[in-house]
Amino acid sequence: MRASIDVCCSLAGLLLFLGGVWAAEWPSEEAARSAFPLAHAVVQKHCAACHDEQQHEGGVQLDRIESLPTVATRSVFERVVRAVRDGTMPPEEAPPLSDAERDGLLAWADQALAAFDARPVPRNGSVRRLTVAQYRQAIQDLLGIEDDVTGSLPADAISKEGFTNQAATLQLSPSQLEAYLEAAERAVDAALVDVTQPPAIQRFRVQLGRGINQNPVADDLILGHISKLLPTADVLISEPEITKPFACVPIAMQRHFRFIEGYQGNDTVRGWRDFEGIEHAVFACLRGSDGDDAKDFLDPRGRGHEVVAGGLLLRPSIPSDRYLGVGSKYGPLPNFKVAVRELPDEGRFRITVRAACYDDLLVVPPGNMRGEAGIGVEATRTEEDAWSVDVPHAGIYLVQVGIAGLEPRVPQSDGQPAANSQELVLTIAERQVTSRWSQPACVVARLPHETVTIRAAYAGPEPIDAITLVPLDASHALAARLVKMEQRRPWLGVHLGLRRDCGSTLAAVGGPQRVECGELREYVFEGAMANFPNPRVEADNPNYLAGFREIAVRSEYTSDRDMPRLLVESVEFEGPLHDQWPPASHQLLMQGADADTSDPEVWACSVLRSFATRAFRRPVTESELGGLVKIWRRGVEAGRNPTQALRDACVATLVSPQFLFLVEASETPAAEPLAPEELAAKLSFFLWNAPPDAQLLEAAAAGRLQARLTAETNRLLDDHRFDACVDTFASEWLRLDHFDVVEVDQTRFPHLAKHVRPHLRRQPAALLGHLIRSNAAVETLVRSETVMVNEVVADYLGLEESVESGFAFVPVRHGREDLGGVITLPAVLAGLSNGREPNPVKRGAWLARTLIAEPPADPPPNVPVLEDLSQLSLREKLERHRSAQGCRGCHESIDPWGLPFEGYGADGRAIPEGDAAIETHARLPDGTEVADFAAFRDYLAEERPDRVGLSFAWHLATYANGRRPTPQETQWLTKMVGDVRASGGGLRDILHAIVGSEMFLTK
Repeated sequence: MRASIDVCCSLAGLLLFLGGVWAAEWPSEEAARSAFPLAHAVVQKHCAACHDEQQHEGGVQLDRIESLPTVATRSVFERVVRAVRDGTMPPEEAPPLSDAERDGLLAWADQALAAFDARPVPRNGSVRRLTVAQYRQAIQDLLGIEDDVTGSLPADAISKEGFTNQAATLQLSPSQLEAYLEAAERAVDAALVDVTQPPAIQRFRVQLGRGINQNPVADDLILGHISKLLPTADVLISEPEITKPFACVPIAMQRHFRFIEGYQGNDTVRGWRDFEGIEHAVFACLRGSDGDDAKDFLDPRGRGHEVVAGGLLLRPSIPSDRYLGVGSKYGPLPNFKVAVRELPDEGRFRITVRAACYDDLLVVPPGNMRGEAGIGVEATRTEEDAWSVDVPHAGIYLVQVGIAGLEPRVPQSDGQPAANSQELVLTIAERQVTSRWSQPACVVARLPHETVTIRAAYAGPEPIDAITLVPLDASHALAARLVKMEQRRPWLGVHLGLRRDCGSTLAAVGGPQRVECGELREYVFEGAMANFPNPRVEADNPNYLAGFREIAVRSEYTSDRDMPRLLVESVEFEGPLHDQWPPASHQLLMQGADADTSDPEVWACSVLRSFATRAFRRPVTESELGGLVKIWRRGVEAGRNPTQALRDACVATLVSPQFLFLVEASETPAAEPLAPEELAAKLSFFLWNAPPDAQLLEAAAAGRLQARLTAETNRLLDDHRFDACVDTFASEWLRLDHFDVVEVDQTRFPHLAKHVRPHLRRQPAALLGHLIRSNAAVETLVRSETVMVNEVVADYLGLEESVESGFAFVPVRHGREDLGGVITLPAVLAGLSNGREPNPVKRGAWLARTLIAEPPADPPPNVPVLEDLSQLSLREKLERHRSAQGCRGCHESIDPWGLPFEGYGADGRAIPEGDAAIETHARLPDGTEVADFAAFRDYLAEERPDRVGLSFAWHLATYANGRRPTPQETQWLTKMVGDVRASGGGLRDILHAIVGSEMFLTK
């Protein structure tokens, strides 16, 4: 059987010949032509039979090859050279090349490629559309709004390099332009207001606490299935007075309702009925909570929520997939919400939660200390449900509660209290906790040296016969747990959205906020109503439950660690939110208005000059300004007032090429320096994914930006807005889009739950941002002693004892062989699996393309279909596939890079040791043998760091410039990375070098 040379599947790409070929002078075309006859004879002798017009195996035809490559044939030249160098051409069963034939063929191909690449590449400036993310940020910065108006815009195309900001893919079709026009209209409408009309504002407050409402409504309130309403006596709803330094109109909430359809429990009731009171407009409820769920989950740490005198106590909201194994439409446990009939549809809003970290008691988990009696102080009963005890000394005590006739109950297999256990409510020194009685050892408390009153109420029929305090030494495990819990703080999260008959659709309002102990404090969450789910039902809908919005307040869950409860005293809403009138967005749009003129056109001209200058990121020309003023004039002639007529002119500005595109205009095909304003925009959209700020534009206008380039780059790097660059670059460089779509088998990998995925998705950007900002060495991309984790990721990776940072990512020393660098990130490795098993082909191709700059070519269109190989091991499957015609060359240069990753499962975590079927050794394409993943990582860090650095620099330069580097620029990148490493520099230095390079500073 004739074997295929299979050059088309060999590793190839633009970066293939760095090091040897480009280290010397560029060869001339004459040298390549003079060497061609010998090379042509070799091709005809060894290659043409399989790669002629009839055969062209692997999609490659060589019988008509010419002395110099063209744009169309350059990739073929690369593949031939790579195949010959790797020894995959000719195949083993074909006659081999002699040394003279091989050397002559390679010399000619190298010279031909070098001559082709040395040809001048015309620059001719560049034009590229803003990405959707850049457009969104540009609109928001320009108009001072928070509304996301990009929801209807088509997604950006992804280039072959994986980026969405490449000029070649950022086209603008007529249908896209229509979408941009609609977005611009929504944005301007959100910013402009009628200043002659005072704003209408809604404000209401929900206060919580036992018995806080002295006049509760008599109605038996119902809010549908699995909605546990708090007792009306524990909820006080009010509409506080709105005090502003400007005139405004309060929006009074409706108090009279008439509906034809409602619910009693789970039954639908029809018939017109009247309802009176604000209690039918605002509800305080919990869903999916404490035994109300179908699975009747019981939190072993105690009741998820309970009302006390000072407010509502909430334990961390355990995600439903954590305790049910699957996602629940009713949300986490506990899930406190304020359901509201009336909220504004537009404008900004503010939700203020008055809360504190509760001085909490530690519930002893079921099954702990079942046999420990302890020697302590017995409390004296003073009332039917009250006991008094003199605490001998300040410290930590185990509180034991004996129930007459009850023996300790065996907890359920998942650690929950026994299903038949009853609730016990303990109040110790004014601190309350409710849990299921499973054993005498109930709670651990820190108590002062004084007389303490204990109240206890047991839900079962048996009486409480004894309460005892047992002192615990500081070294005791339960005492240590209490101390750790006392040092932690809950994280308050607010979510806004709509209520459904069976669930909710919510979105987070900002990020969680850490709640401190001590006095109650106000925690403020703000956003734009347009960015959150809205039911938008018709007016006068007769259904009692139609059109509800929901404000969810949670103690956000990170892991199963002990956490003090969140005390919520009140939740207050205000919107549309105006701290000044006209609002800041309106004033920003009117910036530059000539207040000294009575001529409306002069006034409009001054407004549009300022607006267009900021929008275009450069001074507007008189011709451009004249066109905008003409649009304004038409609006006035149509009967609009001068302010209203600005709308169309502003919309036209936002759909103009000067705003939608990053334009680098040139006079000639040769490279020219960027204009100062062009450099400011390019630098800002690179490092912030957003328009330049005032300081950057001022430096450009004054001609100082080039001289201050290093300082300005450092300023942008150290700003929090650099996170936007890192988020996008890390996601697209590491191809995290694979993680977004992979469906991982939840039965096999239950820990990769829905609530964990967003944090794993954020980890690569957190790591890369840390490495760049700290100027870490190139080697840390593949081998690092630290890992970036928050509590959620730390728990997933088994590092829960190493971090107490909540949701904030921090560097942690891991001390493990399976962690460190981007090549061990769970989001990367899980995305490169099939959801059930690791995929070495995907992982190998990813590493070759992303980390060592040796990208494999696309597979040929005629890859044969393989027979069922389910009975074979992974390595046997790969070997069978490699032996198939048309597959070997590709897999010989891909599979070895992926095989060392076999120790990582489809969930991206290291498979526990002891699985004998796991083989991680591999023979790499250059012949190096690596015994396991640790040796493989050392090989990358010690033998291939220049390739790792080059790949990072090449992809970063591609992202920064919106195009792939030319061969000459790639040669420069290779030398630059070597120089940076030789001088002890790191990733930040590489970024600085790219910003200061000719490829970045010219057009």
